[in-house]
Amino acid sequence: MNITEKRKEAIDFTAPIYRIPTQLLGKPDTGLAPTPEALKGKNIGVLQGSIQEVYAKAH
Repeated sequence: MNITEKRKEAIDFTAPIYRIPTQLLGKPDTGLAPTPEALKGKNIGVLQGSIQEVYAKAH
């Protein structure tokens, strides 16, 4: 579970043990770049309620 300011209001989190970086996966040799411009108009799957969903919706 990702630590967010809203979740901190209800949950007493410990210090994070480790962080997993966000990754973008796709078919090889498609030429896609991990930028909002390159992904415009593409379908992107993210976990609902995750920080990746927040980022994807904002960008």
